[in-house]
Amino acid sequence: MMKPADDPLIQRRSLFRPTRPPLNGVNGIVKQQEAKFSAAVSDVEQGFTSVFPGLSVKLDVQAAAPKFDAAKLIADGSGLRVTDGGAEVQLSQQGAGAQRALFWTMLQVRNRIVSDKKLRDDKIKALTKDLGKAQKDAEKAKEIQAQIDSIQDGGALPEDADDPALPGYILLIDEPENALHPLAARAAQRQLYQLAQQPEWQVMLTTHSPLFINPAMDHTTILRLEREHADGGFSPKTFRTDEAEFQADEKESLKAIQEMDPTFCEVFFGTYPIIVEGDTEHAAFIAAVVEAGHELIDQVTIIKARGKPQIRAVMKMLIHFQKDFGVLHDCDWPHGKDGKQNKDGSLAKSGSWAHNAEIRRLVNQAKSLGVAVAHHVSIPDFERRIGLPRGTAGKPFEAYLAIKKDDTIKAEVQELLQNLKQPERHAEGAKPACDAESFVDGLLQNLRTGAAKHQWEDAFRLGD
Repeated sequence: MMKPADDPLIQRRSLFRPTRPPLNGVNGIVKQQEAKFSAAVSDVEQGFTSVFPGLSVKLDVQAAAPKFDAAKLIADGSGLRVTDGGAEVQLSQQGAGAQRALFWTMLQVRNRIVSDKKLRDDKIKALTKDLGKAQKDAEKAKEIQAQIDSIQDGGALPEDADDPALPGYILLIDEPENALHPLAARAAQRQLYQLAQQPEWQVMLTTHSPLFINPAMDHTTILRLEREHADGGFSPKTFRTDEAEFQADEKESLKAIQEMDPTFCEVFFGTYPIIVEGDTEHAAFIAAVVEAGHELIDQVTIIKARGKPQIRAVMKMLIHFQKDFGVLHDCDWPHGKDGKQNKDGSLAKSGSWAHNAEIRRLVNQAKSLGVAVAHHVSIPDFERRIGLPRGTAGKPFEAYLAIKKDDTIKAEVQELLQNLKQPERHAEGAKPACDAESFVDGLLQNLRTGAAKHQWEDAFRLGD
């Protein structure tokens, strides 16, 4: 019968007893390192979950099989764990999009830590030198030592007005939209723009996705390269937000348009843009061009400004980008639709009418800068211009159905879009006077003629 002392299992256990104290020491080091990493991992998780809200990241700090090289043990046994649907998995088990998003977040945090460490080391070195010079002044030496202790303990660094936030970092990314679904792509765009707002960072990316273009963000530069001819070189077009001279409300308008219409920034990718007021004109394009398979489907992009006042902001963007374009908007009426009167008994002015002159001035400005523009105005509105039934105004789906089943209206829309695709520019060197005033006078005359011919019930808004 085998004695307990001869039991192989007991013998193996006794062999490992001497390793327990070293292992306990290693585990203590592991815990210390885990505490140090926790703040950095928290920053990484915050950036990562802004792109992938359904996932979370955890740094699993463990020692590998005992070799008693503490640094190597921690490095070998540790790794980021991603929580996906309640299950912890390795990062390598996630998709390429998640891995890339986590990479640039970790890169940002890592460089911030390295930069912070260098600043602290440099500051401590300078303070230590000052401390050596201040030994005869006990009070000053005590103050300097307190600063050194605070910085070593992770306290805030004192502000340095002469610090230019250098050396900085440049993050270069090729097509960040790869392997990202649309919601994650939008979140990644926000994260990258936020990174670029930090003084020590610049972000440069190449993309084929309008989701990563944001012309309303301050300090943004958009560069588009295209071949003018099949055998020619690249012709660059550059847009810089800071030089576009947007007013505050115009910049806000662009931000709102982009949020409401994810395809808005397709204008930077090539096809000829036509600016319209809203959804009815876009519905007409779908019914008369897309559904009909018309050749214009691959030649123009409809840009919905979401209202007449917002057209100016979109025009300024295209003018600065040196992009030829068409613009279509309603003439509207000189006076309000509710019949409100001024104190002298005259009808109150309509704000929409004033936009006609402002838009025309921008058309003249564009042509003087070498940008070709096709400017068309609907009298009094788009629906009546193309002969849509009454009651379809402001109802895009009803307009779509009416155009789809009426070949005459469909042909009218196609002809209008073809005309908008033929922009005009001033002759080289020519600088004619702005014709905004005479243009608006012509609109008023055409409005009166149309009202007399068609007996429009809202013709009272002429104020005659």
